[in-house]
Amino acid sequence: AVGRGLANLGSKARAYPRQTGAGLVGLVLLAAAGFYGWHWYSNLPQPHTASYSLHKPNLTDYTQQTPVVDNLQVRFGESVAPLSAIGKPVTEGITLKPAVAGTWRWADDRSLLFVPEKDWPIDAHYTLDMAKK
Repeated sequence: AVGRGLANLGSKARAYPRQTGAGLVGLVLLAAAGFYGWHWYSNLPQPHTASYSLHKPNLTDYTQQTPVVDNLQVRFGESVAPLSAIGKPVTEGITLKPAVAGTWRWADDRSLLFVPEKDWPIDAHYTLDMAKK
């Protein structure tokens, strides 16, 4: 059955040489366009990402005369903060959910600190969202 189908295809191709040639050229162009599209897509620039680690605050030590509330620290694997922003409060681009009153600031070009106004609630879970820039 396959041999007979190929024989019929060959006889049709000989009967219509222009259409057969145009079809073959179309298939070659389609294959070339597919290869070009794959090559273009595979060579697109990859987004730059910075690794990070989150250091959760330690428990507050109430045995001290004045208890010290520990900070939340986000440590990046490379320099991510503008040098002009170090030590200054960060007012946008960072969201802690549920919201906790406090201040975000850059300790250095790789460390972002959150200093809460009050002690952390016990057994609470938070989500930290940061803008890409």
